[in-house]
Amino acid sequence: MLPPLKQTREGVVTLTCYIKDFYPKELYVSWLIDDKDATHDFRTTGSMEANGAFEAYSRLSVPLSEWDVPERAYSCLVHHESVEQNKIYVRSITQNSPQQTTMVNLNMRISDRCKAQ
Repeated sequence: MLPPLKQTREGVVTLTCYIKDFYPKELYVSWLIDDKDATHDFRTTGSMEANGAFEAYSRLSVPLSEWDVPERAYSCLVHHESVEQNKIYVRSITQNSPQQTTMVNLNMRISDRCKAQ
């Protein structure tokens, strides 16, 4: 996850998720806001070859007024066939205050023993 770009003239904040070093080139990216599917439009580039692997970007644009809500978490989820089954990669960013932004990287393994009932 890259730090957000504020476009104050347009009243928008753009969040960028950079995905690199994956193969094969097909992947799926989704975005969450506070653990719910993002309702804002997002765009993911096509996979680009780089040093024998692939990379891509996904960008989510949210209104500046929404970004300014403290403690709201924006997460980029990357789904790719090379990732082990039951493993999820999540990158999140939260603005704690106008002066402080926090980024969190999670690699989670969902155990077969811990399935939702």
